[in-house]
Amino acid sequence: MKEGHTLDRLGNLDSSVDEAVKEATKFIGACYSSKSKDDLSEIRVETWSKKMGKKNITTAPELERSRSIRSRFMVHTQVLNVCTKFEADIAVFVQKL
Repeated sequence: MKEGHTLDRLGNLDSSVDEAVKEATKFIGACYSSKSKDDLSEIRVETWSKKMGKKNITTAPELERSRSIRSRFMVHTQVLNVCTKFEADIAVFVQKL
């Protein structure tokens, strides 16, 4: 967040799910100090490569698992987006009581 990365689109009623996913992807890229900020697969490969470059590594992470990471990331971001919107709707409803 020091670099100005936010997650303002998550749960924002005026934002699309695609916008929320793009913003979340950039946030994840920043968390892992990745050069790529918009491609989750590239972020994963870069993180894997950094780990493989360490001399004291005891096990190699399986890179194959990254194939479905984008689809799982999309699902989790969509669920988070809907939950956040739902929570905002409930807060508005409670205020009207």
